[in-house]
Amino acid sequence: MGKSSRCIYRYGDLIRSMVAALLMVLISSAAPAGEVFSTFPKTPATDQRYIIYVHGRIIETEGVDPVSPRFGLYAYGDIVAALARTEAHVIAHLRVGDTDPFHYADFLTEEITAMISHGVPPQNITLVGFSKGGYITLLTAKRLQNPSLRYVVMAGCTSGVVDGRDRRADGLQGSILSMVDVADDLGFSCAPLFARNPQLSQADDMTFHAGTAHGFFYRADPAWINEVLCWSEAGAT
Repeated sequence: MGKSSRCIYRYGDLIRSMVAALLMVLISSAAPAGEVFSTFPKTPATDQRYIIYVHGRIIETEGVDPVSPRFGLYAYGDIVAALARTEAHVIAHLRVGDTDPFHYADFLTEEITAMISHGVPPQNITLVGFSKGGYITLLTAKRLQNPSLRYVVMAGCTSGVVDGRDRRADGLQGSILSMVDVADDLGFSCAPLFARNPQLSQADDMTFHAGTAHGFFYRADPAWINEVLCWSEAGAT
């Protein structure tokens, strides 16, 4: 499946968090920030890298920066801003209502296909999804069937995906990083999905030990933000 992430998570939670925070400061001061788009640009820049952030379900029904009784503030604005701290452009499209994940995966497939048709190299596109957005990311990877695209799935593998009852993402293509917190009981590691799909160009799986479960990805923690940025940069031209 290819080599593992070149990022820093393998050095332990405390060191990882400290170094990630320092790296974010250095990256922010050394590199120009990317633009943030609320919709897909009709004429995307062919010489830029793009991160597409697919948010969790709570924003569909509660709006931007909602507060969960269990996990607290979902700092959507902070997350999008953190992802745009390097030169990568960020596309942060808001879903409204109880969005059908399969229809939205069709929408993303059309938009990403259009970006590639306009000349954006597929290896310069990273689709990043959290929770329901992570599941949508898997469905999109299955539809696109492009081994050069890059994906990050955060707490997005459901119990059905893990145990094989839901195989609607099986057969997916691309390079995929799965991330979860050790205490999460809503979204799980995608490692079993990866094991069933050896055709993936690259696959890696990370478990954080913050103990905040789903809430770990509710905030722009440098530990996971840095891993997303590293994964995005790793395959870019």
